[in-house]
Amino acid sequence: MELPPLTALAFCLVISTDGSQGFTVEPEQDDLYVPIGGDAEFTVRPSSAIESGNWLFKGITIVSWVGTSSSIHVDYRSRVDLNSTSGSLVLTSVNVMDNGDYTVSLTDVGGVQASATITLQALEPVSQPVITSNDTRPVEHNDTVILECVAVGTDVSYAWSRNGLTLSTGGRLVLSNGNRTLAISGVLRSDKEFTCTGSNPVNTNTSDPFLLDVNYGPESVQISVSPDQAAHASGTDASLTCSAVSNPAPEYQWLFNGLFQQSGQQVVIAALGVNDTGSYTCQVFNNVTKRSSSSSRNITVLSKY
Repeated sequence: MELPPLTALAFCLVISTDGSQGFTVEPEQDDLYVPIGGDAEFTVRPSSAIESGNWLFKGITIVSWVGTSSSIHVDYRSRVDLNSTSGSLVLTSVNVMDNGDYTVSLTDVGGVQASATITLQALEPVSQPVITSNDTRPVEHNDTVILECVAVGTDVSYAWSRNGLTLSTGGRLVLSNGNRTLAISGVLRSDKEFTCTGSNPVNTNTSDPFLLDVNYGPESVQISVSPDQAAHASGTDASLTCSAVSNPAPEYQWLFNGLFQQSGQQVVIAALGVNDTGSYTCQVFNNVTKRSSSSSRNITVLSKY
């Protein structure tokens, strides 16, 4: 007659034991990155209610507790905030001496223990990067420009953008020195604006735009005549203006029938005579690139007689 109660009691005991043996402690994150001077939040999630626990770091018991009664190591009393219900811990004002593994051991109300380990890395945040160049006046197609990005911080990773787009390396563009250095061979005028981003697990910072002043030209030399007509009447006025694509602005010289006439971008001929008929050549020279180019235009002056 007593068999059914004994069977029922045994069944209840089995259920209780299985639940206790499944006690676990899950950290919110295994690796915790915090800026130097910041607060490290060691968040853990026990699978059931806890009775007691402790946190250890390099053999030192930072804090231990039973219920709501806790004991904090003297070196941590001003820096520790414990949540005795969950076992989570906040360590304030961290520095590199705090780097390492922190292990929490918890005991649930059923007497079962479980533990978890979180690795703390206190890092110096990344400062705003600064870009420097080996050449402040590069010449298009001729020069190789070396840009260097420097930022202060712990374990900084570097990335570049060109003209607002993420930099794709290869060909003329080569990264080295852990992506800190960018080499631009055969620099082009389209290599205008560069930015560098420095990052680590605690923050990201971007440089001010670096504007590369590439020198080129002169090219596309053109002469415009005013008034623009096939022939000019004797006694009238005319002007010739020369333009060119160039950086920096070039120097202009005028030749008339192969002989030097004057310097400047424009030549004005007042009271045209038949002797002004001929070839006007604009010679353009860039003092930085040391390159020159020219264009010519014929003027015809008709006699009144």
